[in-house]
Amino acid sequence: MKKKELLFIALLLAVLLVLGGAVLHVAGIYRKTGLALIEEREGLFDYNGKFLLNSSSDTAYFFRSIGRAGYEEAEKKSIDLSEFGFEGKTFEYYEYVPENQEAATESTLYAVGAGGEGFWPVCKKSKFVYVAEDGKKYRIHPKEKLCYPMFSDSVEGVDPYGIEVLAFSANGAFAVSLSGKTVTVYHTDPMDDSLRVVDVKSVSLPDWGEDAEFGAFVGNTQAYFILRSGDRYRFAAVDCAEGKSALSLSDPEGEYGSVVSRMFARRWDAPDKKEKKPFAWSHLLLGTERVFYGLENPETAELFAVSPAGNYAVVRLEADEKSSIVICNEKRGVDLSSALQEGEKAESIWFVHENVVAVSVLKADGTHLLRTYKICF
Repeated sequence: MKKKELLFIALLLAVLLVLGGAVLHVAGIYRKTGLALIEEREGLFDYNGKFLLNSSSDTAYFFRSIGRAGYEEAEKKSIDLSEFGFEGKTFEYYEYVPENQEAATESTLYAVGAGGEGFWPVCKKSKFVYVAEDGKKYRIHPKEKLCYPMFSDSVEGVDPYGIEVLAFSANGAFAVSLSGKTVTVYHTDPMDDSLRVVDVKSVSLPDWGEDAEFGAFVGNTQAYFILRSGDRYRFAAVDCAEGKSALSLSDPEGEYGSVVSRMFARRWDAPDKKEKKPFAWSHLLLGTERVFYGLENPETAELFAVSPAGNYAVVRLEADEKSSIVICNEKRGVDLSSALQEGEKAESIWFVHENVVAVSVLKADGTHLLRTYKICF
């Protein structure tokens, strides 16, 4: 073998050894910290459960998990509603078109403002629902210049303006309203997307709790409601297709903390096992429970956030006038401070995906930045 070939092979082996060492070093860091940085961007952000908003701009950031993980930007837009009879009013929204979305599928318009979230499923580019100040809802076709009551041409007895309607299901097939502990279910025409109501059902919530409030839709057919009785509460599910309700599977005698991430709460009276008091969080609708034994003083811990499927939780600890944030699943927990630099403080943390957290960080110089991490355990 010639000297040049031997030199080339030696150099190639050296490069491979260096790269291999680098990979092992990075893998070791990930195993140690449990967090892998996806990206970092400057600014102060807030999360509304669907997208991040920058307080100093009109840009929304939707997390993309398919392909290369990261954020897709969407600028806030508005439609002047004066020509539809709403002088001086605008419909403000963020339009999001995922990269993997089929070309034939319309993009969703995410309306800005209180009360808009429940109508996201029926707000598309070609037609959307506008909630007026008096509670009346209108269906607007911006291109055709059409505006009419949301439930026009519905079966007898249905308020065409849907004043009491709270939200639509994920595919727009059902809508609900609540009066006392009676839920009214509106079934929209399955043959088109007109929102014309073809059937109405009244569903009584279970007799548990003195007060009831709407929680959210879960998918295409089910909605959940929160039943309260003093300091105690349970969730009830309504199957809109069947017109039936049922109490959640959570323990009616269980002691729970306040609701976080919409459907989770800390279980205070979790069984004491392995001679160590556990930290547990429960899905209040399904009754499922996760238990983490890795906290030395769980009584001082606060459940801060839970991932959408409940596999991970964020726990805030207060001890010796110091606070720390732990990200955990049932088997392992990592202190977020291991991923922060000196003088930095995590002010807020949100799950933007099942195993991805966005952290609003206050730097030592008083400025903010957003770091997004993948949980590697």
